[in-house]
Amino acid sequence: MNPKIIFLADDDSDDLELLEEAFMGLESTVIINKVSSGKEALAYLNNCSVEKLPCLIILDYNMHDLTGVEVLKKLYQNPEFKTIPVIIWSTSNAPIYKELSMKEGAIKYFEKPDNFEGIKKLALKMFHFCNLNDN
Repeated sequence: MNPKIIFLADDDSDDLELLEEAFMGLESTVIINKVSSGKEALAYLNNCSVEKLPCLIILDYNMHDLTGVEVLKKLYQNPEFKTIPVIIWSTSNAPIYKELSMKEGAIKYFEKPDNFEGIKKLALKMFHFCNLNDN
């Protein structure tokens, strides 16, 4: 069985590291690929070989160059990405962010927890979406 690949894009390096650590605590064979901007996310994913596509994409809503929703819109122009679950997460619980995320095809919108225990619980919820797209 191939290891699960999860892709993270977030411009907050602390959030990237904490979420990666939480996922690694769930399954040591998981591969986490991460970038720190929306533009890097698009470049990475668009150049990804089919066998290296992630089972889950997690995007921060508020990145400095492109929002998670803008990245999602551009990704979904390519039919290859429409089968990969995308989660948007953010420090904001603004209803409009959730509404826009879901309208563009995100499978879930989560508010970022403010402690590591919360991030571990959220990582477990997110990890279940990987199984929707077993490669």
